[in-house]
Amino acid sequence: MPIKTSIILCTYNEAPIIEETINEIFKHIKNVEIILIDDNSSDGTFEKVKNINNSNNITDVQLRLADAYYASKSFNKAINTYDKIDNYSNKDYVNYQKGLCYYGMNQYDKSIMFFDKVLLVKTSNLNDDAIFRKAQISLETSNFENAIIYYTNLIDEYRTSDYVPYSYLNRSTSYFNLKA
Repeated sequence: MPIKTSIILCTYNEAPIIEETINEIFKHIKNVEIILIDDNSSDGTFEKVKNINNSNNITDVQLRLADAYYASKSFNKAINTYDKIDNYSNKDYVNYQKGLCYYGMNQYDKSIMFFDKVLLVKTSNLNDDAIFRKAQISLETSNFENAIIYYTNLIDEYRTSDYVPYSYLNRSTSYFNLKA
């Protein structure tokens, strides 16, 4: 089995030279993979790379970069990086993460919009998460009627979800707040 060479290219605003650089690598090194880590270039570097025929391992790195931005609470950078990922097969994950980013920035309407996109994928393993987040937003914004609906939906439809105990508790809190 031939040895594969991995080359990591870290880029920032390298659009004028990135295509030539990658083509030269493929020209001179056989059995090579290029892992590109683009730090949110504003000159279209990442878009230019996506059009090169041999561009492998780009999406996974972009996804990990976006997740790192999310984890460090750099929500705008995370959203911008998630937006660059257009060929990732697990779109519901990207939409869920974007929903969490908007939630972190207190932009609840946008957050709910992305959680709704997750819910459009009926087979998504993130549906209970998305419903729970929508319920939490409703609870936190004192929209107790919607919170009750979402928590009840989660309890009824996702009986084995880890969110069920919290849903019972938060639903009862929502009922209490309606009476107060």
